[in-house]
Amino acid sequence: MSVVNDKDEVIQKGLTDDQGRYSFRIPEKINSDLTLILDASQGHKAHWKISKDELEKPAGTDDLKAVMEKKEKLEQGPSVYKIIAGIGIIFLFAFGLKFIKRHTR
Repeated sequence: MSVVNDKDEVIQKGLTDDQGRYSFRIPEKINSDLTLILDASQGHKAHWKISKDELEKPAGTDDLKAVMEKKEKLEQGPSVYKIIAGIGIIFLFAFGLKFIKRHTR
């Protein structure tokens, strides 16, 4: 795992843990976006960009780690229950329209 700035200078470099996680200390005087690059060998590569604005501590917060954890939760995909509920709503809507068309003729 590498962390690079806008000038492609390596800020941090390291290995992920056994669960694929990687953490690093954000530089004190960061003046650019950061890109995290994961090279999983065999041509598999992933990039994540963290904007400069996201790296700055929001006003009124003392714990940047808590803010990042909250952001991480928001970025996680929807739960299985939400997906199933969404599909159910689509079916209800589709059959509801069919029912309405049938009974309004």
